[in-house]
Amino acid sequence: MNPADTVYLVRVSEEETGFLWEGEVSADFQVKESSFSQRTDSALGSITFGGISFGGISFSYSDELAADVVAEVVPASGEDTPDFAWLPEHIRFAFEGYVLPETFHEPRILVFSAEDLAANEILRSIADNIQQLLEEKPHDPVGMFAAGGILPPMNAGHMKPAPHVDYLDFENGTGVRFLTQMGQAYYPINNHDLFYTFQGITHDGSAYVAAILPISHPSLPADGSQIPGGDFDAFAAGFETYAAEVSAQLDEQSEDSFEPSIALLDKTVASLTVR
Repeated sequence: MNPADTVYLVRVSEEETGFLWEGEVSADFQVKESSFSQRTDSALGSITFGGISFGGISFSYSDELAADVVAEVVPASGEDTPDFAWLPEHIRFAFEGYVLPETFHEPRILVFSAEDLAANEILRSIADNIQQLLEEKPHDPVGMFAAGGILPPMNAGHMKPAPHVDYLDFENGTGVRFLTQMGQAYYPINNHDLFYTFQGITHDGSAYVAAILPISHPSLPADGSQIPGGDFDAFAAGFETYAAEVSAQLDEQSEDSFEPSIALLDKTVASLTVR
């Protein structure tokens, strides 16, 4: 083996403060991947903040959100993948030990090359819509999307209107966040399917960030199995009114009344750096 190809695992820790840094370092002293954690003590108890760096992308997160984050390069989808689900090669950050277990959506942050998205008609349309949305900043971003108009694409329609819409900056980019639920049929808005999403673009336009993070609220049912009133036909006929009423109710709730807190998710997104 060529010594120049050697990769070293470096670990730095400090017992008193609980600080831990681990990284893969090449022979020419380049950090290929790293993570850190730091314990802080307060009146509320001990909280650990962690961070991860992989492929030029880094962010921090709290142990109130997840126990760990694991990064990987995901290859482009195979040729037999349906057009609506196809994705180019991208970097995926998976949240392990997430605060909400067994939700429909897996908690993750994905980062795509804008050039790769532009090579696919469906994905280019989604990215262009987001770019326009960030320029116009409408209060209801879902109104600008066709069905499934976020990344990763989903063959389903959005909850309308979207609650808790806000435009957020991260370290070298900007985007929009909101809560939504997507489905192909009429069923109640619920804690199994509701999620927080952030869709953003770096300032130089080179990368696209998509966060899909499940979220819940005590006012919602655990899942969508029980139709309000028990009459599906009546529920389906009035679904748009129902969805608007639930969205308005959620919009009135404080950010800290959600699990995890919207503010905590915003903080994670805001710490992103994409190089």
